[in-house]
Amino acid sequence: MKLVGRRIAVRILLFAKQAPWKRRVIVAVVSVFLLFQITGCTTHKNKTQEEQQLVLENLKKLQSTLDKLQKRNQIQHIQIQAYLKVTAKNIATVEKQLQLNAQRQLELEIQVQHLESQVAQQKIKTSLPVTVVKPLKNKIVAPLSISIKNTPKATAPSDKKEEDEKTLYTSAYLVLKSNRYNEAIQRFNRLLKLYPKGQYAQQAYYWLGESYDAAQQTMQALQSFQHVVQHYPSSTKHAASMLKLSQLYLKISKNKKGKETLLQLIQTYPKSIESQKAKKLLKP
Repeated sequence: MKLVGRRIAVRILLFAKQAPWKRRVIVAVVSVFLLFQITGCTTHKNKTQEEQQLVLENLKKLQSTLDKLQKRNQIQHIQIQAYLKVTAKNIATVEKQLQLNAQRQLELEIQVQHLESQVAQQKIKTSLPVTVVKPLKNKIVAPLSISIKNTPKATAPSDKKEEDEKTLYTSAYLVLKSNRYNEAIQRFNRLLKLYPKGQYAQQAYYWLGESYDAAQQTMQALQSFQHVVQHYPSSTKHAASMLKLSQLYLKISKNKKGKETLLQLIQTYPKSIESQKAKKLLKP
């Protein structure tokens, strides 16, 4: 392109030598202008090519950097997925252990409740008046003859039966603590049907009332707590049953009975936690 422009300019200059001097000046100016335009276009084109080459090189570098980042992200993604799997496995193990601990805690609570009930019953037995038999004076008492042959053998309580009752009570209590109230109601009713006077009966009636209350079956809950209050005055759940009974009375707008039960609770168990709650309920 430069060579062609120079040839054109030379021809124009040769032509200008044959023309008058004014034309010579004009032709010379035009020749120089054309020469600069042609040379400038060529330079601009070269610059454009260089810029394009730089852009291509930059694009290659960016593409290489992008590939490296993608590979790094893939590696990090694999590492994160492996870490999440391990973490999920650890969480599952911890949750399982927590469930076992919670179940063990509930079983211990049941045992404590049973022991408290036995202690309360033992206190009642020891507090009964003892009849003192005075010896007879100046009288000879003939010795008693005991026939061992016809004496029936004492039968020990069945360990299997006791274990069955305990198992039923424990399972019902665990179901209640798992917030499966309808199932707990069925299990406690089954326990009371099989062992109406069993050693877990008083506790079962109380927790049956709690199950009914949680299931929004107010009247059945009221009957269960009434049964504990009326038939088990020595139960460790007696005060709690009185408190629940008064709360249910207030819930169904039987305010008079509710307040009477609260006052009776405060009078019977003045230092209990239930008594403190009853006092708060009586405040206007």
